[in-house]
Formats: sequence, C-alpha cells, structure tokens
Amino acid sequence: MLSPQGQVELTNYRTVKVPSNQEVPEFVKQEFKDFYSDMFQNSYEAENRVAFLEYAWDMASCDPCSAEPLNREELLQAGVFWLDRQPNRWRGNNVFITRLHVRYSRENFPEDLKFQSTSDRNLFQGRYIIRHPFTGNISCDAGKEYLQSVRDRQEHEAKTLANLTGWDLIQIRDRINFVKAEPVEWWRNLWHR
Repeated sequence: MLSPQGQVELTNYRTVKVPSNQEVPEFVKQEFKDFYSDMFQNSYEAENRVAFLEYAWDMASCDPCSAEPLNREELLQAGVFWLDRQPNRWRGNNVFITRLHVRYSRENFPEDLKFQSTSDRNLFQGRYIIRHPFTGNISCDAGKEYLQSVRDRQEHEAKTLANLTGWDLIQIRDRINFVKAEPVEWWRNLWHR
C-alpha cells in the first residue's frame, strides 16, 4: 500500500510485525523460501486475526533497498495521485510503502478489512542475520575464545530457528557445520566479563 503519510495498518484487526532481526544458521541462505514460509506459518498459528507487517519504507530514501524504488511513472500507475506533477521531483514527495501479509478468509476475518494510513514513518523490514565464522587456522588464546563464542552462537542460532519455524532442533543441529572449539580454561572468564 502506498500512502502520503506513513505506515498503513488495519483498524478492525491487529497489525503485528513479522519476527525480525534474528540470527539463523548459515544453511538457511539456500533454503530461505522454505524458512520464510514455515516461519510465517508458525507466526500465523500463534496469532489470531492479524495482518503481518513485512515491510515499511519511505520511498524517498533507499538504505538498504530490497529492490529499486518505484520510479515516477510506476507510482502514478499505482494510483499515487498526490505525486508532485513536476518532472524529476518525485523522490522528494511523501510516498510511504507498506507491505502487509494477510491470509484472508471468511472464517478468520468475518469483517471486511479496513485500512488506515498513519503518521508512523518508522522504517521496518523483516530481516534475518546469517554470520559466517572465520575458517582459517587459529592457534592463539583469543582465537580459542572466539571459536567457543562461535560455537555458542551456532547453538543459539539453532534454537532460534527451531522457535521461529517449528523445525526439529535435532535435525537443525545435524545440518549446522559447528566449529571445533577447545574448552576455554575457566579462569580466563574471570577477567573477560
């Protein structure tokens, strides 16, 4: 939805953000479609009669962009009637895009959906973080601590993925290439807190 003011939301049902800013295992990159589908289904089952906010952005800026912003002609074709008619000035206008994801059915939404444009211009996008650990040779004490922190992070990512998607934690762990970490001496943690 495009608005001259800000985010669009439902007035007769709740609008909630999709889970975002979560660290997930590296293998999710190759299976993002399945991940997102299962994450959405899991969120959908946990909520009742909601629209999920997936994306909200001011079209005048692009940092970061998931795609090129719509150009002036595309905005006009999409019904942005308030767009400044002067050529080459469309980026300075107030065009805010909101993407809502709704599984609309008569059973789940007995009333027609009612939308309103708000003054909320906060930017949002569902984001999932994939970190790639260093795979070179590590022999120093700091490197050993790093490897242990990566190992701990990978375990946390596995649990996060299971919580987001409902996937089996044991199967997730089997797919993660866990780093080999030697135990860090207990006394080293006394000075690094």
